[in-house]
Amino acid sequence: MGDVALWVPDGYTLIVDIDPDEYVKAMNEINAAARMRVAANEKAEAEKILQFKRAAGDAGVSIVRQSHVYGLRDSVLEFSVNIRRSTSVSAVELVGEIPDRSMSGTFFESLELVITTT
Repeated sequence: MGDVALWVPDGYTLIVDIDPDEYVKAMNEINAAARMRVAANEKAEAEKILQFKRAAGDAGVSIVRQSHVYGLRDSVLEFSVNIRRSTSVSAVELVGEIPDRSMSGTFFESLELVITTT
């Protein structure tokens, strides 16, 4: 590469640094602060939407779990009515013998709570 030369005609000044007036700096800061406020509001709104979506998902899961508990409760109550000398407790014990323990203990605790309250 060759040398780089800059020709400045007579009567012109080469500008190497721009320092705006204090008024312009202040206006820039005001505009930047306004943009930051808008960005903060947008971020807060996005977080609120995410929390709502998470809560709706959790509510959907809990509704499904609740319907499972109620269905099982109805089955246990029907079992205890139709099978002689059986109780809802013996039916729950029978359900507890199911080898698939994919449902956690809180499911069975909820079931016992529902059965004892009905």
